[in-house]
Amino acid sequence: MRKQNLIFILLGLPTLIFQYFIIINFYLIMSTFLLVFNGICIAGFCLHKKDIPLNLTKFGLLFMLLFLFLFPNPLDWGTQISRRINRHQLITPNDPKIAILNESFYIWYSKYNATYFGYNISEKFQNLDEKLQVKLVQFFIYNRSNPNSIVHYSYDFLNPPRYAYDHIATVNEILNENASYGTDDCDGIAIVTCSLLIYMGYDAWIAEGDFHWWTVVFFNGTRNWDKGNPVQLNWWPSVGKPYYIFNDRYIMITQPVTLSMMSILSETGDYIYGKFYYKFLIGDYINPIISWMILIISFFILSILIQYFLIIPKRWKFKKSDFSNILFAWIYLILISLLLFILVHFGFSFLGHLIVFVNLAIIIFIMDRNLSKFISVIGKFHKN
Repeated sequence: MRKQNLIFILLGLPTLIFQYFIIINFYLIMSTFLLVFNGICIAGFCLHKKDIPLNLTKFGLLFMLLFLFLFPNPLDWGTQISRRINRHQLITPNDPKIAILNESFYIWYSKYNATYFGYNISEKFQNLDEKLQVKLVQFFIYNRSNPNSIVHYSYDFLNPPRYAYDHIATVNEILNENASYGTDDCDGIAIVTCSLLIYMGYDAWIAEGDFHWWTVVFFNGTRNWDKGNPVQLNWWPSVGKPYYIFNDRYIMITQPVTLSMMSILSETGDYIYGKFYYKFLIGDYINPIISWMILIISFFILSILIQYFLIIPKRWKFKKSDFSNILFAWIYLILISLLLFILVHFGFSFLGHLIVFVNLAIIIFIMDRNLSKFISVIGKFHKN
């Protein structure tokens, strides 16, 4: 058996199996971008007839590096994967801390309802409209304008001991011992809110949309999406529709998966390129000349890294001939960045991911096959 085939069986195949296992179970945002990552790598260099086992092994290892970057603590991998496979376990209305939280809510309501909402102190919570009731519960747990919120917002990658791209925590992990304080991002807020509302008897679910989790509550014994039903908590219109919702027993897919994936790519593209990339280059954050210099230097470093990834492990040092590929990628990336800048300027930022992903695959395809040497200007540098 060839050495490449043996390495693929022992190392490449397990990493590829793990990758597709993650794609299936980390639905839906991460799954979408991992599928795109697959498309770029497969189209770029895995279909090359030469050294397919080696390229597939490198592809699998590249994914493992990406996964380690997003989830840097391997000791958390087991629980994080388990919680995504079975998301029902995240909603725990029977957790003792939820019972404590329920008691705290009524104390909070009796103390603050007149201050925040203008109700008479004698107005019983049970006498309020049900839709207002759940909004008050959300306000109690988390609201930017409530200084006494139970859960304080904190990004996972800044929240010890998690320090991960998207750490999903349980009620017990989020709240302190007496359930009076906790920190987490939107998914933790939704987990605590939904668990408490189910404990209180409401038909509550967690929804996931564009990089956001929130709580939805159905009324009148129906789960149809009508005007005013369900009530969506910690949600705003720009988030859009949920891709799916789940509670402690069921999962409901609210729209076709393919439509959700297209929405993820277009809406996140609009956010990344329209609200960050474009503003960065026009000088909203730093001097625009410095911004463009940073971008151009970053592209040069990226071109070097791509070329190095393509030549290892056959050789570990660059040759002069590698410079034609690096120069090609560098120029190509700069041209694509200019095209992207123009498209965003004229309101086509939703095409950002399509432009970037397709052209990145083209760049890798050309570099892997050393086709840059046939480009008249760049080919001059292709010398051993």
